Amino acid sequence: MAQPGKRRSTLGPTPFARHLGSYLWSLVKAENGDRSGRWLAARTDRSNGYWEKILNLRQAMTTNDIAIVAELFGVSPYQFVHEAREWDGEEQEPSPAPVVPIASKNVGGSTHTEGHQAREPRVAFRDDSGSGELIDE
Repeated sequence: MAQPGKRRSTLGPTPFARHLGSYLWSLVKAENGDRSGRWLAARTDRSNGYWEKILNLRQAMTTNDIAIVAELFGVSPYQFVHEAREWDGEEQEPSPAPVVPIASKNVGGSTHTEGHQAREPRVAFRDDSGSGELIDE
């Protein structure tokens, strides 16, 4: 059995969870943090990758996460949720991932750099009919 406070979220965010994540982002931003999650990771027992998903609105917070950030910002978990509900800031979608150069080569006397866009991981499941085909969802 997991120890209290050690559960991690794998939940996709609902509209309210996205609002909580946006509110958390506004608090982190006010402290000169960024969406990488490093600011929160340095102050909690969660990794920067975990917080990065929450700050970029790709993952919902658990009640344990709410308790952690509430304590970090000096309020009760109930007060954190109340303030998030009252917060009228807009949910800002994170900017698209930058194009990252992956290779540079000389093509016909000029340098050519190839790039790629960072993508969300995709999930595929095998169908139940036994055919072994992957179903993209």
